Amino acid sequence: MATFGDLRSALQNTPSVETWAAVCVILEPLKGKKMTVEIDSYLTDTLAHQWPEDVPRVAPRAWVELASGAMKTPKRWNPNIKYCDALDLRELQINNKRAAALAGSPLLATIRHLDLTLNEVSRSGFRDLFSSPHLGELREFVCSENYFSKGTLADVPLLATHAPRLERFTFEGARYEGLDGYVTELEAAVKALGVEAKISTDSGLW
Repeated sequence: MATFGDLRSALQNTPSVETWAAVCVILEPLKGKKMTVEIDSYLTDTLAHQWPEDVPRVAPRAWVELASGAMKTPKRWNPNIKYCDALDLRELQINNKRAAALAGSPLLATIRHLDLTLNEVSRSGFRDLFSSPHLGELREFVCSENYFSKGTLADVPLLATHAPRLERFTFEGARYEGLDGYVTELEAAVKALGVEAKISTDSGLW
């Protein structure tokens, strides 16, 4: 089994995607009672003071994905996701029920980059996500290739309260219920929050 020394050695390397992948391999078995206070304190302090914000710490897919290709319920995620700051949840069959479970997970609290591209989220799921109490660190929200309706447009201002540090919002290839005119309205609603918006629509509608 990997040791504290292995973790320290890995973190002495230059921060990079590859370095973080190596750290995650070491962390994989260190969960629950196997995660000591010493390791937790060292890792938390090192990441806070030595890991640059522009190098994402992406959670391994195996920590969030079932063998079937769907998203695990967050209660079954590897708890070491709390050391990550990016979640790649693309194409994980996330519907509104799973989106609600995601929104309620405290493991979102450290996430700065959240990618939900190519899932099945629509009005109620986005309302739950936009009002999640765990988005305080979120900087980038990508939800391309999901469903959008005028109701979702009305819920966008929730992000001002629940994701106060949000910088970029991307909703490309959105599958719309209604008219393509919502593209302009959604872009305006997001920009009104002081957030960079990248919005486009799919060629087809519901």
